[in-house]
Amino acid sequence: MKNFLITGVSGFIGNNFIKNFTNKNNLYYILLKKSKKNKIFINSFKDKNKKFIFFKKNSEIYTSINKLKINFFINFATYYTKDNNFKNTEQLIKSNILFPSLILESINKKYLKKVITFGSMREHHQNKEYMPDCLYAATKKSLDKLFFFYKIKLTKIKFYNLKFYETYNAHDERKKLITLIKKNYINNLTTTLVSKTLNLNFLHVDDVCRAVNIIINKNIKSGEYQIKAKKFLNPKKLIDKFNKINFKKIKYITKDNNIFNINYNLKKLPYWKQTTNIENNFNHLLNENYKNKI
Repeated sequence: MKNFLITGVSGFIGNNFIKNFTNKNNLYYILLKKSKKNKIFINSFKDKNKKFIFFKKNSEIYTSINKLKINFFINFATYYTKDNNFKNTEQLIKSNILFPSLILESINKKYLKKVITFGSMREHHQNKEYMPDCLYAATKKSLDKLFFFYKIKLTKIKFYNLKFYETYNAHDERKKLITLIKKNYINNLTTTLVSKTLNLNFLHVDDVCRAVNIIINKNIKSGEYQIKAKKFLNPKKLIDKFNKINFKKIKYITKDNNIFNINYNLKKLPYWKQTTNIENNFNHLLNENYKNKI
């Protein structure tokens, strides 16, 4: 049996992982902030191998988890915003740097084997090795640098930082482009595309979760790894292709903004392959949601 400590299960990727990609023979400790929302959230979990740990203050984290025999720490927790302002700065640092650092410091390292965190391709603006285009991306890099200290100190523990571009699935409710197109299509509204030249790399969230399980189960060296779709797609062309074969059309307009498309290559994650292509299931993705509304 493997023992996991997981954060961020109320988020998009973490929620999908804990619901669909866990093993009944393992034990999953799920760390959550104490709140009415999270108390309601856990009602959907009936599995006996999922144990929820609630904390109210950061000072409670150590006493909650230090005595547990954790083998794997997966930090899905993140706070994302592209806006850089006074209000967001504290939350970005608390959520993306302080919180995972306190957890790692609290875990009993005697049993710990692997630590998995997630970076951002927005760290590579202008396709540079490091040029963050927002404070969020800078906090992701900061955590990676901070964890490097532990990597040097704790040589028997493997550290992984996984990076990818855009994610989606049929139930995604985040304020992302595919979700926006889907909602506007269902409600007969017009979607505004920021540029005709915008190119994005879409991965289904299941492919991301498969990557996490590969890191868990395979003997892979510590390091920074990337997973990405085979090709970048232009949303305008994706919509035009959809409109050619469907009676109900996606309404959209495009702006003439100049967009820099990040396409920076990192080391590929071994053993991983893309299994779901958005080009092949875009029609199904939109029309299934439309039928469900009707």
